This record gives sequence, structure tokens and C-alpha cells, in this order.
Amino acid sequence: TFGGFSAGNIWRTADAGATWNDISGSGAAGLPQVPLRSIVIDPDYSPYLYVGSEVGIFTSEDSGATWSLPHEGPANVSVDELFWMDSNLIAATHGRGLFQTDLSKVSLSLNASPSPVEAGFPLTYTVEVENRAKLPLTDVTLSDELDPNTTFIEGSADCSATESGGIVTWSLGTLDGAQAQTCSFQVLTPSSGTILANSACVSSAEGPNACAVVETPIETAQPRSLQFALAESTVNEGEIAAIEVTLNKAHWQPVQVDYNSADGTAISDEDYTPTAGTLLFAPGEIVKTISLITLDDALYEGQETIDLALSAAGNADLGEPSTAVLTISDDETMPTVQFTTANFSVTEDESPAEIEVYLSGLAAQTITVTLASSDGTAVSGLDYTAVSTTLTFASGELIKTFPLSVVDDGLEEEPETINLALSDPSGAQPGVPVSAVVTIHDPQTTYTAFVPLAVKQ
Repeated sequence: TFGGFSAGNIWRTADAGATWNDISGSGAAGLPQVPLRSIVIDPDYSPYLYVGSEVGIFTSEDSGATWSLPHEGPANVSVDELFWMDSNLIAATHGRGLFQTDLSKVSLSLNASPSPVEAGFPLTYTVEVENRAKLPLTDVTLSDELDPNTTFIEGSADCSATESGGIVTWSLGTLDGAQAQTCSFQVLTPSSGTILANSACVSSAEGPNACAVVETPIETAQPRSLQFALAESTVNEGEIAAIEVTLNKAHWQPVQVDYNSADGTAISDEDYTPTAGTLLFAPGEIVKTISLITLDDALYEGQETIDLALSAAGNADLGEPSTAVLTISDDETMPTVQFTTANFSVTEDESPAEIEVYLSGLAAQTITVTLASSDGTAVSGLDYTAVSTTLTFASGELIKTFPLSVVDDGLEEEPETINLALSDPSGAQPGVPVSAVVTIHDPQTTYTAFVPLAVKQ
């Protein structure tokens, strides 16, 4: 009623007006003592009542036994009229405009993923139905009508769905108040096209029904390719290398590719454990890893390389790079090359002088160094044979000995010297000493003294 600011402003009759009952309630669960301007009954569930008052909208879910003020909507404003537009409740206020709220008992949403979708690839539809009322809905049924250009993927649907004649159906049974149920399925899209249309509907014994439509653009499928993530990579000797192979974009089908290793400068079973096999990419995977074991040893080898290759791709093409190089970084330091001493000594009659050059550590590869002589106080050609030569250390060799020839001239001389130098090492570093002096001594000489005698006649 438009009565004053007092209690008892809403009444109900169940016998055509013969008797009336006050349903304005009392206390905190009752209506405020203000004039009431409009009342509507939920068309789908009669215990739901909505009242427009001088101070906002009040609702009852139990035929007026109790009332409450909604959390949303026009508050503290006079609501002059309430009316329905389908499932929308419209409130006309006094000077504050119109308000609208959707009071559907059932909501339905339909989504497609991915969107847009590649031609010839799967598309996942997700349907969610929600009972927005407090009372249960019974005999709830979901149905989805497929686009005729798509193909249902057997076994892809959940919620115990069935598919027949291009329609996917779920029998959900009872949905309690405020309960939601999400179901999904997949279709295979056509190899060409522009737009896919899909529609879903929900029904229940209590009604009303709800429907939703989603449209999904189709784009040209992108080629899938398999390749190494890096064309060049490095691993420390003795460690396990992790070499990544990538798929440029996820595929809905399994993808595979063969791989193998081969000797570069590294030698299989000496520097690394050879590997070969097949990488299997499950649907959705885009990265796989090849593990390659490198072997540690005590030899200096410098950087060594292993060649890797991909081949025989399935459900994808070979991309670039399809070959890669793995470099093993040695954990031994480069050896040094030097004389065993800075001073050698020889007598003229003991030629040749044994000149020793050594490496500080073992190496796997060949090492070379130039040995050359120059005059000190000794003169080449007169006192010794000049030398300029290359010393070669084979793999695993530590010492080289070079014979330096000296000339025994039979002359009594002071000690004479020859200068030696090492230069231009390959595969090794210059050590200390790289210069040396060879001293030539005369052999031990025995002298006979002749004393003249005078003989008297």
C-alpha cells in the first residue's frame, strides 16, 4: 500500500480477497515501515517476491515470511515501479533512472578454444550451466549442435556425453541451488573455411531453457618444423650436455624426429658416449632434450667438437638448424714446452750433445716447436753444426731429445758456447726456459816434456 511510514503495508489473500494476511514481517527480517510502491512475483517461481519501496528494493524467497535488501541495485531511493522483460527485472526509480538485473534461474555459457583456430586442427568447446536459484533443478539436459563442417572427435567429451547426428548430449540429472556444471568436447575443424558456428542449450523439468551461440574464426594452418634450439653449444669435459630440440608451434597430433651424433674432432667412446634415437613430442609439447655424456681424461685436448643431426621428422618438417655442433671445453690446461735445463755441457770428443726438450703435461694432439741455434763464442761450421729444426711430440709423448753435433778440432781452446732457443710452439705454450746455453769443453789433454841432455865427450 501507499500507506504512511508504519508497519503492515503489504497484504496477501489466498481466497479471492475474502481474507488477508499481513506479510510485511517484523524485526530485522521484515520490511521497513515505509510506503511500498510496487510488487512483482517471479514468473518461474512464485515464492520469490520483489517489492519497490521508498528506500529501495526488498526481496523474499519464502512468499513474504522474511525479507532482505539485495546487495546490488538501487538502494536508498524510491522505486516507483517494477516490471519484467523476459528474465530481466526492471526498476523505475523516482528521479534516479532505470535499473535492470538478469534473474534467470539458469545461465549457460559456451566458449571455444583456441580462437581463432587453425584449419584442420582440433577445437575445444566448453559449456557451463549454472543453477542460479536456491532450489534444485531436475532432469537437467545439455545439448550442443555441431557446425556441419566439423567432425566430433570420439572420446573427447566428458560428463558422460553421447553424440549422434551432429548433436552432443549430456544428461546431468539434478543441479542443486547455486551449483554449476562444466562439460567439454572436441571437434576437428575443416581444412578450409572462415567461420564455425556452434550452439548449445540447457533444459530442465522446472524450466526455463537457456541457449548460447559461439562463432570461431578459422585461419590457415601454420607449417610445423623441428630444429635444434642452438646451432652451436658448449659443455665442460666430463659433464652431460643437454641439447634442446624445438617444435616451432604445438601440434594436436604426436610429432617425432630421429637424431644422432657423429665425430667432429672429438672421438666417440674416448671423448664422449655416442647417442642416437627418436624424440617423441606428445600433443602440445614443443621442447625435447637430447642428453649427451662427455668423458673426462687426463690429456690436454683443447676444444673438441661433436656433430649432431636431425632426420626423418614425422607430422612436421625439418627446420633450420637441423644440424648442430657441440664443443667440449677441456678441463686440462694447455701444457708448456721448455728445455730440461738452461745449461748443457759437452766435450769435443763426446759429440753429439744430447739436448732435451719436454712438455709439462700429456696432450692428445701432436705438438710442435722450433729449435734453433746461434753462435755464442763457438762458431758454427768450425766448432759445431748449426741447427734449425722442428721437434714433434706425438700424442702422449713428454720428452724429445735432439743430438747437437760439435767439432773436435784438436786445438787447445778455452770453453766455447752455443745459444739455443725454442720458438713458435703449436698446441703448447712457451715455458721456462725456452733459451739455453751449450758449453763446449776441450777433451782432457796429456802433455810430454822433452828435456835436452848435454853429453860430455
